[in-house]
This record gives sequence, C-alpha cells and structure tokens, in this order.
Amino acid sequence: MKLFDFYSPSLQEEDFKLDHSHKKGFFDTLCSAGVAMVPTVFAIGATLVVIMSLLALLDTVMNYIGDLIGYEGWSFQMLFGYAFFPLAYMMGVTDDVNQTLLVAQLMGTKTAVNEFVAYNNLGMLQKEDKLHKKSVLIATYALCGFSNFSSMGMSIEFLGGMAPSKRSTISNLVLRALCAGSIACFMNATVAVTKGTFENNADILQRMIRTCSPFFGLAALLVFLLIYHGYLIAAGIHNYSKAAPLIYVTLFFWLCFLINFLVGTRNFKIIYDNLATKLDDFAKRRKFVPITIKLAFAGALLAYTVIEALSQPTRLIGFGGYVFFLVFMVLFSHRPRKINWNIVTSALIFHYCLAIIILQWSTGRWFFEQLSKLIVGLLEYAQIGAKFVFGFIAGPPNICDLAPVFIFTSLQTLIYFSAVVALLFYFGIIQVALKKSTWFMKVLIGTTPVESVYSWACTFLGQSEAPLVIRPYLEKLTDSELFAVLTSGFSCTGGTVFAAYVALGACPESILTASLLSAPMSLACSKLMYPEEEETKIKEEDFELDHENDKGFFDTLCSAGVSLVPTVFAIGATLVVVMSLLALLDEVFFYIGDLIGYDGWSFQMLFGYAFFPLAYMMGITNNSDQTLLVAQLMGSKTAVNEFVAYDKLGQLQKDNKLDPKSVLVATYALCGFSNFGSMGIQMEVIGGLAPGKKTAASKVMLRALCAGAIACFMNATVAGILISNPVVCNSASVNSTCFKIPS
Repeated sequence: MKLFDFYSPSLQEEDFKLDHSHKKGFFDTLCSAGVAMVPTVFAIGATLVVIMSLLALLDTVMNYIGDLIGYEGWSFQMLFGYAFFPLAYMMGVTDDVNQTLLVAQLMGTKTAVNEFVAYNNLGMLQKEDKLHKKSVLIATYALCGFSNFSSMGMSIEFLGGMAPSKRSTISNLVLRALCAGSIACFMNATVAVTKGTFENNADILQRMIRTCSPFFGLAALLVFLLIYHGYLIAAGIHNYSKAAPLIYVTLFFWLCFLINFLVGTRNFKIIYDNLATKLDDFAKRRKFVPITIKLAFAGALLAYTVIEALSQPTRLIGFGGYVFFLVFMVLFSHRPRKINWNIVTSALIFHYCLAIIILQWSTGRWFFEQLSKLIVGLLEYAQIGAKFVFGFIAGPPNICDLAPVFIFTSLQTLIYFSAVVALLFYFGIIQVALKKSTWFMKVLIGTTPVESVYSWACTFLGQSEAPLVIRPYLEKLTDSELFAVLTSGFSCTGGTVFAAYVALGACPESILTASLLSAPMSLACSKLMYPEEEETKIKEEDFELDHENDKGFFDTLCSAGVSLVPTVFAIGATLVVVMSLLALLDEVFFYIGDLIGYDGWSFQMLFGYAFFPLAYMMGITNNSDQTLLVAQLMGSKTAVNEFVAYDKLGQLQKDNKLDPKSVLVATYALCGFSNFGSMGIQMEVIGGLAPGKKTAASKVMLRALCAGAIACFMNATVAGILISNPVVCNSASVNSTCFKIPS
C-alpha cells in the first residue's frame, strides 16, 4: 500500500505529457533559462541565511539550557541525535550504544543542518575508527538525501516560484514530505543490510496515528510542562544564580496566566470591567482635566531637570531648542486654533517621563542595556547563515584593511531578522504587545486606536510593513489620523534595519531608546502640525488586530526572508548611486569654491550650514566645528538617507572628530526614516493599500516629513538634556591584532 495515500490523483496518466516543443530560439532558450533562475537562486540563498542562523541560535539556547544543570556541550543537533537513537537502533546499526548514538547524531545533523556537514562528520569518525564497517555503511545510506530543514525552504521557494497558487499547499505539506523523505532514506539504509517487508508495519502505524491523533496535542503539552518544570527545579538546585532569570520569566508567565484565568471568572470579570470602564471614562473626560495640573507636572519635571543639570550648564542649551521646535510646529500648524493641548501635553509629558526612566533611572538604563545586548546577540547569528551561503566573502580572514563585504554581511541581517519578526507576528506575540501598548497609550494620551497601534507597530516593523497592521482601516482614516500615520512612518526605524545601523557604527542602546521614544513624540508632533477636526470613524469596539495567517509556519519563515531580498539589493544599489553622486557633487562644489579662492567647499558643507542652527539649539556642544559636522550628518540623512549618515558618523567616530555627547545626540537625531526617498516609499505603500487616500497623503506628505524629522530632533534634544556622562559605543572594526601584509 501507499503510506499517507488519502486522495485520488486529479491528473490522469493519459493527460500527462512532457512538452518538448520550443517556440524560442536556441540562444533565447539558453539565456532565458539562466535568467529565469536568478530570483530562485537568491530566494534559496535568503532562505538558507534564515534557517542556518536560526539553527545556530537554537544551538546556543540548548547550550544555555544544559549549562544551567551542569551539562556542557548541549546542542540542537545533539537533541536530534537522542531523538533519532531509537530509529538508528531499529535500523540495525549495532548493539554498541555509543556507535548507535554516533550514527543517530549524524542523522540528526543531516536533518537539522544538511547532508554535507553530516558526511563530513562521518568521514572524521571513519578516520578515527570510531565506527564499524556496518555502521559506516548504514550511515552512508541514511544520510544520502536532501531531507533537512534547509531543503524545506528550498522546496517552498523553488516549487512555489513555479506554481504560486500552490505555495500555501506546499508549505502545509512540506513537513510531512520531509518526514516521508527521511523515512525513505532510513528504509534504504535498513534494506541495505537486512531483508523484510514494511507494508504491514506501515498499515499499523497509519491506523495508530489516526486513532491517537486527538490525544497527541494534550499529551504533548502535559509532558512538556512536566519536563520543563522538572528541568527548572534541577537548574535551580544546580546553580540558582544562573537559573534565576529563567525562573523569574516562568513565574511572570504563570502570574499572567493566573490573572487572565481569574479575569475570566464571573466575580473578577465584574471587577475588571468596572475598573476598565472607569479608566475609559477617565480617558474620555480628559478634556475636562484642568490643564493646570499637567502644566504643574511639567513644571516639576522642568525644575528637576534644571537642578540636576546645573553642574553642566551646556546641557540646558537643549531647552531652547525644545521650545523652538514646539513654537515652530504651532506657527506652521494646519489649524493652530484646533490644537488639542490635552493630547499634546499628555504625549510630551509621557515622552519625557519615559526618557527619564530609560536614560537616568539606573534600573531602567540597566534593563535597556541588557535588552540591547540581547537583541545584538540575536542579530549576530545572521552572520553564521551568511558565512554558510557566501563563505569567504562574508567571513574573510583577519587581514588588516580587509573588511567583510557590507551587502553580504550586515544587510543579510535584514533577511534573518525579518524572518524573526514574521514568526513573532505569526504566533501573535507582536499583536498582543501592540494591543496592550495601545490601551496604555489611549489611557495616558487619548489618541485613537489606529494612531496608537501604528506608532508602536512602526517601531517593530518599519514604515513599509507597519501599514499592513491597520490595512482594513486605512480608507476610514480622517485626515489628521492619516497625518499621524505618515509622521510615525517618518520618525520610526523598524527592527529590520536595527542591525544595519549598528554595523555602520551606531550605538545599539541609543538606537533602541530612540525607537521607543519616537512613538509618543511622533503623536505629539502630528497633533501639533495637523490637529483633528473630524470625528473618528473607527470606534474602539470595532478595532481588531488581525492575527490570522493563511500561510503555514515554514511558508511564513521562508517568504519573510525572501521578501527582503529586493530590499537588500535596493539598499545596496541606492548606496552605490548616492555615494557616487555625493562624491561628484563634492567635487563640483570644490571646483566652484576653488575658482574664487576658497578651498574645501563641498556639498556636505552646504547642508552643514543649513542645519547648523538646529544642531546648535539641540545642545550638541559649544564647539562650532563639531556642531557643523553633526549638522552635515543631519543634512545627509534628510536629503539622502540614514544609512549614508550613519556610515559617515561611524567614520567620524573612528577618526575621533566628535566627542561622546556629539556622537550621542547625532545617533538620536539620525534615527528615523525622515528623508525625501521615504516620501516615495510611503506614497506607494499607502496608495497601494488604500487608493482612496493617495491624494490626501500626497497633499500632506511634505508636512509629515517635517513633523517626523522634528520628532527625531526632539528625541535627540531630550537625550542631550538628560544624559550627563555619555559613553560612546565602539563600532565594529577589524581586530588590532590583524595580519598586515608587507608592502
């Protein structure tokens, strides 16, 4: 019988024919065949980057888990080895447990990584005489095949590219197909040394799966919980200090689960609903809260900051810039008399308090430092996938002045991290975080659900992906809500470009903090420059975040990475064009200045003088030369993009041309998509998702760009005011112990 044969074929044998007629010419066929495979090749490469990076991450997690209970050397591959041990034994490897375990680990390596690594390990074991001839023979047969996780992604991209309508079906079947392919390889190995038939065993297995499948999910959950908590107890006994973070996370999870369970009961539901109703009423009646209370609170914050900064008077320069930006936005507001000062002051106070918690409170600063280290550590696994795919180009030897190629290293992190974000979205984790933060923003600030959700979504996803979260509501947005969406898009960064900024020399703690601070500040700026004049059409009870996903797990994993391939090459192409044109313009301005006896003129210098007043009012430094350099970076970011600006910031930092505070303020000021190129991106994204809003978006796009840029500059201003002793993060560079090739 045919195992797992539940359906009759829709394509009959008499209808199946191989097309061997070609209308194309010989050379057309030759060339077009190669060109047609280019997207598939890059899709496979992106998929391998994602999968190999995630496998390396899982190896680290397993090593950490083993280390907590005193077992070193645990890995994801070793886990597969133990999982495959019963299969290796039943295949008749040998009665020697150690040899059977070695073959099982090879099978696990082949499944978790690929057959190349497995065969390489087999060769090493064979050279060291750790395996008998029979074990080598069975292992050789068992490893012969593409049945591994990497090939799953290749199959999805290859077959999905040829038959897009079948992509979802392929992703749903690919795991089962992987199991079937693996079993075929293992049965080949078994048949190689034994005789027997498997039809009866297959029939028994099939009936057992059908009978017991309803109980598998619950049983697996119970077994997992028992094993996990048993492991947690063992880890705590072995080394409590190492296991403490995991214990605290587990306790926090159970606390949330208990609260959620209690809220579901009748009595607690009544209490919860009453409390929620009162908070909602408070939010709705915010306009009746005396503005004097908020002004008094703002005055207290001002007094605290002034007293705390008296020892460094230069930090107080930023207050002038803060007031200037507010006055500027009021003067150029669409309807100054319609400004809702309750929302604006609430957003500004919340922004300032959040900045104090992150930048001045030792616990808050420590938490975000650890969080940034965790994120950077997570992103570093992308290099493992990049080295696997690109080899020497992504990981050159440590030779002086020989750095990795940017597009094959740092930009590959975009592919990997986009897959991580897609998985978080697939499991609904981002949706939960957005929902909770939206309720929090609504209560504290009073913005509408769409505005609140988008301001935080943009922090995670960026200006291109975040609109998908609110796609069903885009056509219903008021002009002010649309302006808030555009402003958030210009002031945010998005997790996918986090690693690229860090690779260019930006401090990860500053990038993370600036991303979080941009959410409330973008709302304050948008409500100043384009106040609400209409009644919102989207009620809170009608607003839901879509967490359903038609794609399967592996389709989500692979397609997320593949979707970033055009972006990676677009960024690379943009950098090539822009850097070349900037060099040309610098040469033109140098020539113009040289004609009248002024050496050193450049296009960057022009931007520097244009942004110099803003840079000075942000409180960078009293040194005019350093202020001019930061102003030039601000101009480059606005006229070109933040990648070029961060690249130049990294160079200035390496050359010690900027002091720590100038680097800090510049890092905050450059953190955002507020540049002319992003105007086109936002126009196409919003216009594509909501064609009816394209005209309205085009009318306010330039104003939104100004609001987004000011939001970034105000983040930098507040950071300069609050941070007393800035510490510069050293950007990644070639090791000082590098090998220097003699000339």
